[in-house]
Amino acid sequence: MKVNSKKENQAALEKYKEHYKTGNYQKALIIIQPLAEKGDARAQYNLGVHYELGQGVEQNDDLAAAWYRKAAEQGDSGAQHNLACLYLAGRGVCVEAFNLYQQSAEQGHSSAQYSLGYLYQQGQGVEKDSTHAIEWYKKAATQGNGKAQYMLGQLYAEGKGVEKDCEAAAEWFRKAAEQVLA
Repeated sequence: MKVNSKKENQAALEKYKEHYKTGNYQKALIIIQPLAEKGDARAQYNLGVHYELGQGVEQNDDLAAAWYRKAAEQGDSGAQHNLACLYLAGRGVCVEAFNLYQQSAEQGHSSAQYSLGYLYQQGQGVEKDSTHAIEWYKKAATQGNGKAQYMLGQLYAEGKGVEKDCEAAAEWFRKAAEQVLA
């Protein structure tokens, strides 16, 4: 994908500001999101603001911190300040937990796999993603993690992120119960 020139980015940021000032956050986000994803530090900072304040998106300190961090690493002073404020208030630190859980989970640690599934399910430190949540729960469950087995039972029983399947739910609940009794 071709990266926008600095001049094109500046023009887009000006258009973004117009929408932002009038409170049209949805249009502002349509402009800012692609720029942020392409690595524009100012766009990343602005996207962080949207997540921190819940402007046009669901308020999410973890995603705010993630976008601030990307901009801060490029030297954006506003992002550095806002990220420090989040950390000082104890907000937005789930992203760091997510990164550590992911490293551990990829090495096969079943409790980390369960925790990673939970973070995906709840959208803490990462965008909500039922598919990834179930994937990590299954990895943990096949290693005998009772919490993951129980969670899979719940998801199959309720049809959340998977097709409702009472037989699969019962099987996962049975396996979880066996962990408690062992």
